[in-house]
Amino acid sequence: MGVCQQSEKYFEIKYFRKHLNGKEYVVLTTRDVSNELSNLEVTILAELSEIFSEHFSRETINLYEVGEDIKRILANHGLVDIIGIGILKPTGELYFPYFKYTDEDDRSGFVVKPEEKTLSRYIVDKGLKVHIRNSEKDNSLSDGYDFYYIRRFTTKVFTIYGVPVSFRGLIKGVILFEKQGEDQFSKSTIAIFDKIAHFISLALRFIEILDELNTERTKLFELSIKDYLTGAYSRRFLEQFLEKELNKCRRTNAKATVVFLDINEFKKINDTYGHVYGDEVLKTLVETICKNIRTMDVVARYGGDEFVLVLPETGVENAERVMKRIVEALKEKNISISYGMLEISEFETIGDVYKEVDKRMYGMKKSKTSNT
Repeated sequence: MGVCQQSEKYFEIKYFRKHLNGKEYVVLTTRDVSNELSNLEVTILAELSEIFSEHFSRETINLYEVGEDIKRILANHGLVDIIGIGILKPTGELYFPYFKYTDEDDRSGFVVKPEEKTLSRYIVDKGLKVHIRNSEKDNSLSDGYDFYYIRRFTTKVFTIYGVPVSFRGLIKGVILFEKQGEDQFSKSTIAIFDKIAHFISLALRFIEILDELNTERTKLFELSIKDYLTGAYSRRFLEQFLEKELNKCRRTNAKATVVFLDINEFKKINDTYGHVYGDEVLKTLVETICKNIRTMDVVARYGGDEFVLVLPETGVENAERVMKRIVEALKEKNISISYGMLEISEFETIGDVYKEVDKRMYGMKKSKTSNT
């Protein structure tokens, strides 16, 4: 039995022998199954549309999970054995988040380097669809590309259909549909594959949009919590962070030290060298502090040349060691600071912390023990 195509119609052909009254008869029957195949296509596309709607409704799209769902549907209908989804990276590498034959032969995660002349690379470089009816005999690729490279892990004959994925006029990846055997894909099946490629291109576009939005959201968030000039955290963020540290100290008896600091004779620096130079001094100060503190520590701009450093889970003794390291590093930049510090666990409010640490800093200046 087989199915053949003629003028956009599909016929089921049955051929068998019959023995009757000592004679052998050959029987050949045909049946128009065009409508049945059309119904099958509608069924498959409806199933695919449902899973794509589900994935698009999520906050993030996982291409491995998308590939699993597509393969499950197509394999259930006997259309494929293997599906590969490849993404073109900015580096020129082709990364396959999904490439699977069986659970035991899951090659998801492999990378095709720019110099490797594979079938998938050919499709991406040329921007062409490729239909290989017999992976052992068909050698239709050109310019040194060799699809045998990607079939090197099996000796079986496969039918392969590869489609470039593109949007905004740019090639973004490739999808490979493969089935064991020769000439396994009908025109109707390939039409389904093309529609899947369109869905995948939408998914990639959606992922790109999400990435762009997340990048913009991160930038806006950074602008809202950081000082635009120095990159130190804003006073608003500082107060929220300090509030949490105060609560943690009360709840767990943890230690946290706050340091209030400013630049000695900063007004004179501005008056002598100008505000542009003064801005560079402020940025150098913050850069130097950040290089000498932990990731969990916070440096915030309180106002003008005044900064607050919060050191969670740190007592005054250890905080003093940190400040000595910072002072020495700043000396190499010709920057002198004064500072005051205290543990915050004994205070009730942020305002009380500010008042006391500010008083200690100016006490340091008056006693002329500042680090100049």
